[in-house]
Amino acid sequence: MDFLDLFLKHCNLPKNFRCNNLNDVSTAMKAFQVTSPYNNLTIFDSSWEDKTFESITRKVLIEKTAGCCIELNSTFNHFLKLNGLDTKLVRVLHSDKNNHENLRHHYFTILKYKNIQYTVDVASGVASPLYPLRIDAQSDSDVVVGLNGLLFRSISNNDGSFLFQGNSSTSINEIKSHCWLNIYHYTLEPVVGYSQLSESQILGGLLHPQFNKGPMLNILTADENLNITGILTLTEKTLTENKPGNEKTKIPIKDNEMYNYYLKTRFNYQKYFQLKPSYYDSLNKRGHFKSKF
Repeated sequence: MDFLDLFLKHCNLPKNFRCNNLNDVSTAMKAFQVTSPYNNLTIFDSSWEDKTFESITRKVLIEKTAGCCIELNSTFNHFLKLNGLDTKLVRVLHSDKNNHENLRHHYFTILKYKNIQYTVDVASGVASPLYPLRIDAQSDSDVVVGLNGLLFRSISNNDGSFLFQGNSSTSINEIKSHCWLNIYHYTLEPVVGYSQLSESQILGGLLHPQFNKGPMLNILTADENLNITGILTLTEKTLTENKPGNEKTKIPIKDNEMYNYYLKTRFNYQKYFQLKPSYYDSLNKRGHFKSKF
């Protein structure tokens, strides 16, 4: 089975589905995010490896263990390319305009469609716009409504860089200009090759205290028409479901079997994961990276 067939089957999309316009891209973004959990489990079970096209495809579409932005957005980027779209993978800048230092290891897609460029990000959880976002918003009509009604836009800094921003205003018609919060700062410089992705897996994942606190997954939920209904989060201790209107339910995780039951049934994660009191050995498995990092 080739990549395109694997992707469509993974996302439960028809075999003849193709991205011919931005609405189609949005449909694929949603379908991918409700079948592909963002997670850091690889660094806790010692199964992480150098990033290649083959290793990422196997992890996301065959083993069905998804991953972080490196795996998710590079997979989605390749899917868009196979649809004949003009795309490139880019990396967030390390700058004072980022809310979290770890975001300098975040990757996402730039899509050029009808001579306008858009961000496409399928690995942002609650900060997912769910629709391609014009990189240089011209007006409020370029603002996109995301999960739980959050508003998103991207603006130009007029120096070749751009800001992806979020706003918690209740509607596009009531946008509060002072409430725009910088989420990440980026340029359009493309990622070339996979070595940079492997490096970010170490620096932004394995060695980063914000990312290696403990096993964590999140996945979007949707109805049968792919209307996004919320987000699920699973940790060692709880399964949490957030729905529109700040409705939240929490279920305590009692043991490893319960954890893995939810992994498979709610997160489409098709590999057994062993919870442990400590993941010291996994976090210190750096192999040939030791001398570099």
